Amino acid sequence: MAEEAFVSTGLSPTYAFLMMMVYKDPGISQRDLAEQLHITPSTLTRLIDKLENKALVERQIDGKKTNVKLTSEGTDMNQTIMECWNKLYERYCEVLGEDKAKFMTEQLYATSLKLEQ
Repeated sequence: MAEEAFVSTGLSPTYAFLMMMVYKDPGISQRDLAEQLHITPSTLTRLIDKLENKALVERQIDGKKTNVKLTSEGTDMNQTIMECWNKLYERYCEVLGEDKAKFMTEQLYATSLKLEQ
């Protein structure tokens, strides 16, 4: 369902989520992104490489730190990404019912917060 919801962006939900994180924290370090996404730095590098090749993000070197920010094209895509997330949620509601979809969303969020501690 997630892949279907994001087809209009040309991105997988993983890439869209990464872009959403960079949108919320422009200039975020690759290290912080990897930690927040719970992925290895090498995996994040591959994800950023692909987004950079699509001209959606750019890296900025700051000493030993590499920061990531959206390009203007990436920033313009944020509204579409948010619409796709909403479409995915609506689809979950259709399949599960609104109460169960809301419960599932809340549980996933709570679980995510616990795992971060």
